[in-house]
Amino acid sequence: MARTSDGRRRSVRGAAVVTLLLAAACAPSTTVGPAAPVPPSTAPPGPSPAEEPAGDGAPEAPGTTPDDGTTADADGAAVPGPCDPAVEAAVAGTVAAQLDALAVGDFAAAYAWASPFFRTVVDPDRFTTMIRTEYPELLDVASRRLEGCNVLNRRAVLVVALTAGDGARRTLAYELGESEEGWRIDGAYDVAPREPAPEAPEV
Repeated sequence: MARTSDGRRRSVRGAAVVTLLLAAACAPSTTVGPAAPVPPSTAPPGPSPAEEPAGDGAPEAPGTTPDDGTTADADGAAVPGPCDPAVEAAVAGTVAAQLDALAVGDFAAAYAWASPFFRTVVDPDRFTTMIRTEYPELLDVASRRLEGCNVLNRRAVLVVALTAGDGARRTLAYELGESEEGWRIDGAYDVAPREPAPEAPEV
């Protein structure tokens, strides 16, 4: 989906740093086709590594993995890491729930899976228009496949390859943040060229 802006540049700038790191770590192979859309990525930044307290109050040793799956480099700085099974299941469940709602044309239910911040900048009508015009493949998904999941500071990127009923393909990276409601979608963007539906053979 197209990204939105309401002048909250500071919040977006912070989220962009995390998003770029996650996207780089979660980039899928170019052999995959389909993709899936979601709300724009304008969510506020998650807490910085310095704000993440260690479980027992002691600093974590370089290379260890915090509870959210984030890893640390040799200097102890947080870097994107693969989602652990619990995080991946939760993140994938959120995206699947939104896709299932869109499959039956329930835009209100699909909108409910967007993050609180997304819902403050994109109203339901705009969301519906965005899906119909920019992510029409999401309304008729014949198959979907997870391509990767990475997490950093309670923010995750899930790459999903989608094939629509007409054969069109898209590969989308969903950006999600963990809130009091659980994992919710901040936005989605293409990570591979869109593949249109194949032309029907002439008869």
